[in-house]
Amino acid sequence: MHGRSLVFQSCDPAKTTPWLAICLDSVAQWAAARGHGYRRIGNALFDPLPDGFAAACAGRRLPMSDLARLLWCRRLLTEGWDQVLWIDSDVLVTAPAAFAVEAEGSESLCRELWLWREEGQIRARWAVNNCVMAWRAGSAVLDYYIHACTVLADAEEGPGALGLGPGFLTRLDAAAPLPQIDSVMTLSPLLIEAVLDGDAALLANARTLWAAPIHAVHLCASLSGQGGPALTAGADYARVVEALQSGTPPNPIF
Repeated sequence: MHGRSLVFQSCDPAKTTPWLAICLDSVAQWAAARGHGYRRIGNALFDPLPDGFAAACAGRRLPMSDLARLLWCRRLLTEGWDQVLWIDSDVLVTAPAAFAVEAEGSESLCRELWLWREEGQIRARWAVNNCVMAWRAGSAVLDYYIHACTVLADAEEGPGALGLGPGFLTRLDAAAPLPQIDSVMTLSPLLIEAVLDGDAALLANARTLWAAPIHAVHLCASLSGQGGPALTAGADYARVVEALQSGTPPNPIF
């Protein structure tokens, strides 16, 4: 196995809807085409969490997952893989021939452009997220990130939903810039709605701001129901996946 990359994903089998299965399969097929190893687990994702961590997170699955995936990546690196790639279950690979994920040095995280509407205006901010990560053995960032998760969980009120993911990583990047993958675009609830509504102008604007080739998209399923009516039903995600796969107007993301 030495010298090869392993792609690692997790998804609760009881929650694997048809559209989510399409996303998972897009990653598995991409991994096979690239010659990467591939492993998928279910709720065993949370097995490595230290005692008391779930309680410190008040049972919030997102921060629990943030640490669990890191612990699994570190464990998998000890198996002799040269590189371990974590990819969220709701990432859809849209350009498999072009898509590539490599650690820049010892690690790479994922660039994020978050768009939302406030007081009638479109707002944008840059962030760093962990929907796609690449790690190599000896990464000091991986060890620090794991340590930071345990410390932040022990804070008085524990981490918020995004406190161990984009919240922490964006602050870390501001202090010490992190290598970032720029071929995976996160679709915020506003952009999900734009895909569903055929808002070509908003999608084109997001594409211009991104200014890099897009080979995969992150659908933010964990925010389902929190961004407006477009995110309240799995059928809506099915429509989004269908639109993204078709690549036809009014969907000028790519």
